[in-house]
Amino acid sequence: MALKIGSNTKVIRTFTPTTIEELKNKIAQTKQDGKIWAYDLSLLEITEIEDWLFDGCTGLQSIDLPINLIKIGKGAFSGCTRLISVQIPKNVIKIGCGAFKGCKKLKDVTLPLGANAVLDCVFEDCDALKTIHVNR
Repeated sequence: MALKIGSNTKVIRTFTPTTIEELKNKIAQTKQDGKIWAYDLSLLEITEIEDWLFDGCTGLQSIDLPINLIKIGKGAFSGCTRLISVQIPKNVIKIGCGAFKGCKKLKDVTLPLGANAVLDCVFEDCDALKTIHVNR
């Protein structure tokens, strides 16, 4: 049986990589295919999102970051124009300049209290950003 949906319905695919290589391959594909994706990185055992890793990944709409993450690199999510919200895990202590620059639809961010970030640099050109929650 085929799934019938309305013409205004968005289909969001979820991708859950188990290796960093698998993640990098999917990012490259997402940049090419223009489809909307949700990334669940909770199974990855990484402590850092590399500089510029998701840069220009316009198909990224949501992301679940690994709980053991401690650093988000420079420009890591720069230009992810469909990203709507992000919850930074409590262990993150460093967020690089421009990490979320140009995320035009980013509305809601949750930061841990101890994160070392200059907010005007991290969220530059995030025109829709209305709320930054700081968790203890």
